[in-house]
Amino acid sequence: MVIEKASDREEQCQVNCFYRMTYKFNSSHNTSLREDGRHVHTFRLGVILMDTTGEPVDSYGYEEKVKSLVDRYRGKNMNDAPEFADIRPTIENICIYFYNTLKNLFESSGRLKLIQVTLGDSPTQSFSVSEDYIVMNRPVSREKLIDMIAAGRETNE
Repeated sequence: MVIEKASDREEQCQVNCFYRMTYKFNSSHNTSLREDGRHVHTFRLGVILMDTTGEPVDSYGYEEKVKSLVDRYRGKNMNDAPEFADIRPTIENICIYFYNTLKNLFESSGRLKLIQVTLGDSPTQSFSVSEDYIVMNRPVSREKLIDMIAAGRETNE
């Protein structure tokens, strides 16, 4: 997206645009695999998307993609889902599954890039998955982050 600077309308700067969404849903799971280990959570799913085109995006379309994924598990036992037949539905495994599923959905659109997925199962705990680190509101690869840190150490010495 191109934004005009207030001080000089002739000069423009390039910025990244992010969309941040949060969804809540109730589901149960049993991570201990004991018969009495099933318990319910109000999960909080956070999704951060980056616009790759610079044009306004129809938010209804991408919100519906995420909502349809969430709705598949709303009010259900995660252990009964075929996706978790061979793995325990821990917060980490659920989040990684959501990340991979949403990444495939958004990559096929060519419009939005999935930056991060966060899943919380309590007010004080969450787990996040991202291929990139976010520095100054811009996605940065792990390698670039390491280079930035190394360069900063060199200049501070």
